[in-house]
Amino acid sequence: MVDGQFPVFECIASAEDFLDKNDFLNSFLEEDQTKEEIEWLWDRLPQKKLNHYNEGGDISVYLFSLNGKKYWIWDAN
Repeated sequence: MVDGQFPVFECIASAEDFLDKNDFLNSFLEEDQTKEEIEWLWDRLPQKKLNHYNEGGDISVYLFSLNGKKYWIWDAN
């Protein structure tokens, strides 16, 4: 929940969903972890858009949006 609203799920993210690493890090919903702790995830993102969740490998980055801003959380399979 962001400012009392629920962001909308967009996709399982790839690097193409972000302008660059800074865009990726600035979109992270920090709660239990900081940006510094998850910086390594950028290198694990698939480079191309995914057609199926299996293409994402062992790590999934779930991309959401709200009012034109991106947010993401991650999970290990």
